[in-house]
This record gives sequence, C-alpha cells and structure tokens, in this order.
Amino acid sequence: MPLTSPIPHSDTEYLLGVVQAIAENGKSYTLHGCKAYGFTIYADFLIVGNVLDDGFRSVSIRYSDISEWFMQWRRIEGKVGETLTWSELPQQISVDFEDGKRQFKLTTEYESDLTSKGEDHVLHEHIEFALEQTGGVLTLDDAKGKAMEVARLLSILIAHPVSIVDIHVQTVDTNRFHRLYFPTFRSVDRDTSDSTFVRSCFTQKHALDDRWQTIFQNYYRSPHRSVRWTRLAGMQRYEGFWEYKALGYISLLDSYVSHYAGRGKKSLTPPNPKKMSALEGELVQMSPKLGETTIKSILDAVNRMFSFSQEPKFPEKYQATIAATDADIVKIINIAERDFRLIKRVRDKIAHGDDIGLEDGDLEQIGTVVSRIELLLTYWAYIDFGLSKTDFLEGLNNPLCRLRRLSQIDEKHLARVSETAEFFQVSPEVFRTLSSRKGLGVFTCFLKGPNHEIEFSDHFQQKHLDWQNARHTGMSTFEQIFDVEAGIVRHVPHLFIECGDESIEFHGAYVFDKSRLSQG
Repeated sequence: MPLTSPIPHSDTEYLLGVVQAIAENGKSYTLHGCKAYGFTIYADFLIVGNVLDDGFRSVSIRYSDISEWFMQWRRIEGKVGETLTWSELPQQISVDFEDGKRQFKLTTEYESDLTSKGEDHVLHEHIEFALEQTGGVLTLDDAKGKAMEVARLLSILIAHPVSIVDIHVQTVDTNRFHRLYFPTFRSVDRDTSDSTFVRSCFTQKHALDDRWQTIFQNYYRSPHRSVRWTRLAGMQRYEGFWEYKALGYISLLDSYVSHYAGRGKKSLTPPNPKKMSALEGELVQMSPKLGETTIKSILDAVNRMFSFSQEPKFPEKYQATIAATDADIVKIINIAERDFRLIKRVRDKIAHGDDIGLEDGDLEQIGTVVSRIELLLTYWAYIDFGLSKTDFLEGLNNPLCRLRRLSQIDEKHLARVSETAEFFQVSPEVFRTLSSRKGLGVFTCFLKGPNHEIEFSDHFQQKHLDWQNARHTGMSTFEQIFDVEAGIVRHVPHLFIECGDESIEFHGAYVFDKSRLSQG
C-alpha cells in the first residue's frame, strides 16, 4: 500500500498486505501481512528499510545463550597491547535437510566486532546461524518458522529454553541484510556472570560435533516435530501455577504414548456380561417357550449389535511404550507404578475441575514426577533425533544438569550402567558391620581379595587418619600415605557396597590389593 493511500475505517478486519512506514526520525520500515481494525494496523512482520519483496536469499539468526555453549573451549591467549591469538575455536555446523520436499542448507559462522568508547575497548563475539533454500528463495513464513524450529531443537538438546535474539533477511536483488521482527518468545533471564551455565547444559557442543547432519535429518523427518517437540521445548519456559505445569507435561506424555501405541489399534468390547446373562434369563422364561437355538441366535445378534470398539486407555498405552523403552533408562528415570497412578489422578482431577485431594508429601512428589516425565520425553526426543542411549547417559551424568537435579533419578543404577562407580557384594554380616560404623562415607579404606570380595581395613584407615592429623604440606602419593609399594593401592572415586537390595555409598575410597600386601 503506498504511503498516501487512505485506510478504510471499519470495525471488521481489512487486509492491507504490505505497508510502508516512516518513523519520526525519518527511518523507513516495511510491514508485511498487515490488517486494519478501525484506526489500528496490525502486522505479522516488520522489516527495517524499504523491502517490498517477500522472497529472500538467506536468513541469519542469532540465538540466546547458544554462543556461550558453542565457544565453551575457545581461548584468547597472548598479551593485550601486543598480540592476541584465538585458539580452540568451535567446529561449525553445515547440514542439508529436507522439509516438505524442499531442500534447505543451514550453516553456522563465527562473528565478532570491536567497539571503542573512551579508554575502553569491547570485544563482542557470537555465533550466527545462516539458512537458505537450495535452488529457491525463502519466504517470511520460512524465516520465522525455521528460526523457531531450530530454537526448539537446540532447547531440547541442551535442556534450556533458547530464544531468537536477532534475525536478518538477505534480499535477492541487492544482497543486503535487513533486520526482521515478528512476535516470539523473549529471552529467558539468567545471571550471565554465572560461569557454570554452559557446564549445566544437558549436553555439550563438542559431544555433538560430526552428528549434526543426522540430528537435523531426523528432526525434520520426525512425526513429533510440529506438536510434541514444539510443546516439550515450550514447556521449559513455563513458570506459572504448578497444576497447569503438571497438566501440560502429563498431557504431552499421553500424546506421545498414544502416538506410539497407535490410535488405530482398538479392541472390541462386548456388552455387559451381567446384562447379557439377565437377558438370557428373560428369554428362557418367555411364553411360548423359545428353543435353545433361537435364544442363542438372539443373544448372538444382541452381542454383535451392542459390542463397541475402544481405544487402549492411557495406562495401557503408557505401559506398552515403557515396555519398548530401554530398561536401564526406565530404571534410572524411576517413574514407579505409584507415581504413574498419582499423576494420572492429578491429570484427571485437574481436567475435570475437581479437587485433587492431596495428601502429605503429594505436592513435592508431583513436582519430582513431572521432572521425571520431562526427562523421559527428552530421552525419547534424543532417540528420535538419531542420538543414542550413550549420548543421553553422557548428559545425565552431569551433576549440574537441571533435569538430573530435579528428577531424583536412581543414581546407583546410573553409576552402574555408566560404569562410573565400582560395585562389591558382601554378606549380610559384613554389611551390618559396615552399616554400624559412623563417618565412613569418604576416604574409606578397603581390602580386596582375589575373588572380588572386599572388607574394611582398620589398619589403613588409621594410617590415613594419622596422615591427616600430621598436617603434611605439599603433595604426597598414596604409597607415601599408607607406606605400601607402588600398585598395591588405588583410589576409587565412587564405590557401592551391596547386600541384596540394600547398599552403602562411598566417595574417594582407597582399595588395597590384599594378595600383594606384604605378609610381614
């Protein structure tokens, strides 16, 4: 619409298409997808500059928090005023993927600039994602849709909500970049001075290097992308009333297991057996008397007429999906049967507007189970993206990760599967003796026999205590601390002593090879 065109005044929607606007400071803007209501214009997109075309060569996107994640290991070495050298720059992404029979290419690029203000010089660095359609142009809907889809993928991978910070479109005719605006999520506030952020992400960038082609291909082929993974990424942002958060995650779980179990797999439910029996009794008592063949024919006809098809219910679909999920993952995430009954009751009560009827401890447990549901959905997403159980466990082994902290997972089984701890079985007598001792959780000394048997060592425990009390300075080897030859003692960071289903956990233990100890 030209600048001089009048806008019809109406309370109903009036389509305007493209509108050019000039701000008070003289800056030009182009509004696309405009509608007028009365004296107000609403636009789907705003582009800085005079850009009437809606086809673009490429789109450049910067995301919140992702640059830090990308450049975790980047180092700047040297001396200010002389020479600075950048080392360990991240491996960039370059992938091709198909969506709706259209081919796209996505790459990442390192961008930086230096600004000066008085005596201060500020170096800025970030990673930009560049998207183009192979052999074609991108629309404004493509720019918005693909930018948000990539943000959702990144959000699920790192288990942290990723937002669009800036987005630019490159015109076909001039190759110039123009800033693009449209309604979307704001960036999640966080303390940028907190150096633990990158380490708290569920997975680290270097763990996915050389895997991005597989990830993007699977993501864009996934039947879950547009609904379930969109909601999983979106729920990371939710900060409202706990009931709605629980309802959101439980409904998302129901959606996933319904897709897995298949809505077409219905079972035939016959009429109520008690009512059929009562009908048979009435038929037998009828006068004139009906023959057995006639009664059977009537009952068969009623059975056919009043039988109905029924989809599997939420519990059956959930159990079928869990049965097909890796058993170790299920045990680690630890959604017990009572937990499922609790969250199903909560979902049903909330959905019908009824009082949930919480008992002592239920509210805290609901929060934990909801976090476990998010963790389970994240595992299914990882598998859907073409990643492996090992990839997921590597992320779960990060003690700083939010999902691990909130889910209260089975830490012992995680350590067993990941082989990050050693396990020893002992007799009930030995277990009771160890359980009765106080203060053995850290720096405990054990003797290990030739058949993997283990026992507590008072002798070496006292030697370690004496060494601590002596207040030695400098570094000491294990051999010096315990006065043994090399190779006899080893440090075990994480150790479990088990007896049946019971266990005792130890950290920083010392294990001595009993067969190599001097008999003297």
